[in-house]
Amino acid sequence: MHRFLVAGVMMSSILHLVSCGGSGNNATSSPPITPPPVATKPEWMRYFGAHYTLTPSNSGTRDWARGGLRDPGGNRVNYQIAADGLGGYTDTALTEFMNTSLPVIEELLTDGRYTVVTVGGVTTGNAAVFLDSMNTTAGRDTYRLALHNRIDAIRTLAHASGWEQKVYFQFGNEIQNTNGYYGAVCNWLTSNATNNCDLETQFVPTYVERYLAPGVSYLEEKSQALYGRPDAIRMVLGSLVNLTNRETFLNALLNYQVKGEYAPSLAGKFVYELIDTISIHYTIGGSTWRTGLDNFRNTYVPGGVPIGRVHRVWATEEVGANAAEQGYGMAAALHGIARYLSWWQANDMGPDDGHMFVWGADIDSPTAGTCTGCTSVDSDMPVLTGFTGNRALLAQTSNLSTLTASANVEMHEFVVEGVDKRVVILFSSDLLTANITSASLNLSGWSGKSVSIGAYHFATQGPVPILATPIASTAGMVPLDVSLPVTVGGHDAVLLLIEGTN
Repeated sequence: MHRFLVAGVMMSSILHLVSCGGSGNNATSSPPITPPPVATKPEWMRYFGAHYTLTPSNSGTRDWARGGLRDPGGNRVNYQIAADGLGGYTDTALTEFMNTSLPVIEELLTDGRYTVVTVGGVTTGNAAVFLDSMNTTAGRDTYRLALHNRIDAIRTLAHASGWEQKVYFQFGNEIQNTNGYYGAVCNWLTSNATNNCDLETQFVPTYVERYLAPGVSYLEEKSQALYGRPDAIRMVLGSLVNLTNRETFLNALLNYQVKGEYAPSLAGKFVYELIDTISIHYTIGGSTWRTGLDNFRNTYVPGGVPIGRVHRVWATEEVGANAAEQGYGMAAALHGIARYLSWWQANDMGPDDGHMFVWGADIDSPTAGTCTGCTSVDSDMPVLTGFTGNRALLAQTSNLSTLTASANVEMHEFVVEGVDKRVVILFSSDLLTANITSASLNLSGWSGKSVSIGAYHFATQGPVPILATPIASTAGMVPLDVSLPVTVGGHDAVLLLIEGTN
């Protein structure tokens, strides 16, 4: 035990250096998640989800994914159209949706979690069938019925009350991809001449007129019939990889004015008046991550007031297979948690407005020998959730702790609401190598408390305890200085879990 006399107050500091088999902040198990005594902000885990299932085969139960799932049951449950050879069309995925997706959606709705259901149609395998089908009444009716059937099925669930606020319908995945969605549309437009046609004159009109606008009109039709208003059901624009590099793409989509050939009820409206949520992937990796997010808010939600309907920002994929397969799953997840949570709170956005879904949460070592000793997000997340419990994390914007570190070290500090706990997440802001020498923890208000600290370095091998030692404090507002010699770079992250006890 080390004692410090700071500003006339005796403090005790106990540094807990925790290993996987030790006590304290255990990396392999965690105490039950319990509700906070008083909550003024949403619990932090309600912002974060995963993909497909809450019970991954290799990791037990995803208690941390309180935000829900994207595509529950997998991609195969999304609407897929096939020609029957007689001038009609069928929804070949409806049975799979009923058998596989619905039970998972029921589990999500029972616990008040969210889900994103991708509206199928245009894929690399069947783009021509779907886009051609929109020329026919039979094709348009099949598309309409596919959406209405899924809604009717969800509404029959035992815990369906309020489903329209939890189920989000997304129109396409990574639609900027010339080797995927974008390319499939361009190939259809140009009779397979190119997969990279003009964005504003070719891709956007086709995407909106033949896919997005008709789908929105069918959802609005159902919403009006069920709730007496067209916008009760949540609708999401197709996802874009890296918003910072795709602002021109996003603006071209949101500012497109619908002609209404296949959705006459929407003619004359702009896309930002049709959908309420934009979807982004892999945006928070570099140092300019905030630019695209701020520009979107400033343009379409100035002063927090939407100019149309769009106002939500959901990251329907972060972390990703590449990071996870290299062992950086939890480290990359900490980058996302820190950056998104601080940005959402700065813009007063609750879980309805902001979300992040971890792709590859169960990936540790996909091929024997490629990442020996690597761990997954699912296996590592209890280090954090076991400490915070089911509480809000409040981003500190003043009276911050300070670092002695390289200029490119980024620090995010959170108060765990309702208890004397802090969470500090540190990493390289530009993914280049950076050194952290020490942290001066601003623990004002903790006078007379014993302070324990769990310090971890997340890189390719899961949570590695850091040998952190206390050093003498030099300022009254900083009751505890901690030596923290560690080098970070790439997707590395450092996690400090700080607790004060009487």
